[in-house]
Amino acid sequence: MNFSKKTGVSVSPGEGIRILIEERIAQLERVQRTLERRQARWPLEDERKRLEIQYRNGLPRYYEVKLDSHGRRESRRYLPKKSTPQAEQLAQQTYERAALKAIEKELEVLKSSRLSYGRISRFHEDIFQHYCEERRALIRPIFPESRDLEKQWKESSQEDRTSHRDGMIFETKNGEKVRSKSELMIANALRDAGIIYRYEYLLNLSRLAYFYTVKANNFTGENCINPAMALTARLFWNPLPSNVHQYQGGETVYLPDFTIFLPERNIEIYWEHFGLMSSPDYVAKTIQKLSDYQSAGLLKRGQLIMTFEDDKTPLTPAKIQAVIDQILEMG
Repeated sequence: MNFSKKTGVSVSPGEGIRILIEERIAQLERVQRTLERRQARWPLEDERKRLEIQYRNGLPRYYEVKLDSHGRRESRRYLPKKSTPQAEQLAQQTYERAALKAIEKELEVLKSSRLSYGRISRFHEDIFQHYCEERRALIRPIFPESRDLEKQWKESSQEDRTSHRDGMIFETKNGEKVRSKSELMIANALRDAGIIYRYEYLLNLSRLAYFYTVKANNFTGENCINPAMALTARLFWNPLPSNVHQYQGGETVYLPDFTIFLPERNIEIYWEHFGLMSSPDYVAKTIQKLSDYQSAGLLKRGQLIMTFEDDKTPLTPAKIQAVIDQILEMG
């Protein structure tokens, strides 16, 4: 189930699509009305005018082109630099005409989709939800709900939890201990925002890369080509096969500061806070870690969040909140 910002209640993905269609139609109709009112104020002769740009010695030269009734060029007039506002107006008018046509086409498609979607009286997600609790307990749904994925994620791979506890002295609101005051602020901010996370949870980059490139054939039988598929494989296929290609001749393993789970997207992201950037040795290790993360595809897939601080630039609550807002938008 998904949460609808418009209605404030949980809805099925199918119903969520229907709501999104309605919201998009309403948005486009508002823009359409605005553009139509604006165009109604334009002089009639402007309907036949266009802006043409040519380059001479690498510099743009603007021309006002007038079209005949068949859309062919009737005349062309050079616009000197002092006529830049006129060039801007012509460019804006051409852009808004094209935008209005695109909006009209999109609205036609969306309204047709709305009509077709309206004929669906029951989405497949609703079938599972309408069963009694005893029957649901016997069934494995085609697409697990976000709360089920959240539970599975919390319970999965207990052996992946770190046993390296030295230096953990700051206790968070969740009751775990972290290594620094900055990490304490991050952990508490995540909890206050209702974001699910684990602290220093083992990340095996070799296994992660494997799930993104091979078939998880004992669960889905499909290629793990996206984060959601990869995480599903992680949840239901814990053992690392012996024939996995491993970076640098061995497994590449890290303990990201915060591993965050977004149940609505069925994806893990990783928040690394690099808090000793004044130390050359620390910076060198950070560069190596980021290189490994890049090789594993975390940056490309948008699964890595980074914050930094040094002796002169501390981590602030405002910076943390900005990242929290980013995460909430992702979810």
